[in-house]
Amino acid sequence: MATQKENFLGRCFTLRSAYGSFRKVSFGPEDLKKLNEFAASNKGWCSILIKDKKNAGPEQSDFYCEMDTFKAGDYKPTNKSLPF
Repeated sequence: MATQKENFLGRCFTLRSAYGSFRKVSFGPEDLKKLNEFAASNKGWCSILIKDKKNAGPEQSDFYCEMDTFKAGDYKPTNKSLPF
């Protein structure tokens, strides 16, 4: 089980039209500030995870966005983790 705080971002909407469904995400000033602060310490990069909700009501969005807090320096392969 993850012990780190989840970083939810933006407002998510699913729009339906005659041409199909569209997913819309709107980021506010606080969301952009979070992304910029993380990117400053991660070589200018920040990833966003778009995840499906498990339980969504009829008037709710069926997905949400979360900032991926993985940093490239966090993972160091060892001989035990190699398949050969």
